[in-house]
Amino acid sequence: MNAPYDLRIRNAIDGEEMLHFALTKKSLYAFVSIFIVGSFLLLSFLFLFTPIKYYIPGFETQNSRNKIIQLQQQVDSLENYERASFKLVQNALNVMDTTMVKDTNSLSTQELMSAGMQNVEKVETRNKIAKKILLQPGTNRKK
Repeated sequence: MNAPYDLRIRNAIDGEEMLHFALTKKSLYAFVSIFIVGSFLLLSFLFLFTPIKYYIPGFETQNSRNKIIQLQQQVDSLENYERASFKLVQNALNVMDTTMVKDTNSLSTQELMSAGMQNVEKVETRNKIAKKILLQPGTNRKK
């Protein structure tokens, strides 16, 4: 464990010794351990006390979460608006299209008249009911 190892770094041009380390297995183990622990502590402090932590995937603050939710709602509303606009344009194009399919089931004159009379009767009935409600005493509605 305490057998020495020599680490010598020489200059390639003239062969002069630049650095010399006398190492043992014990000192090498201590150096590597200190290097690993020191690197871990340095990186931990770097992420804890600098703004680089905001770039780590999964790191969220309440403010950033609220901002994401707000932006998602805006995107959803814009998608709904785009869909509605597309439907509006399609409907307008369908109305302007001259090659519309015509109804092949035409009604007779008598059927048209009876349908019109039924509608008139329904409207008159609703008007009578509305007048009765408005004329009742104790209602706060305007006449």
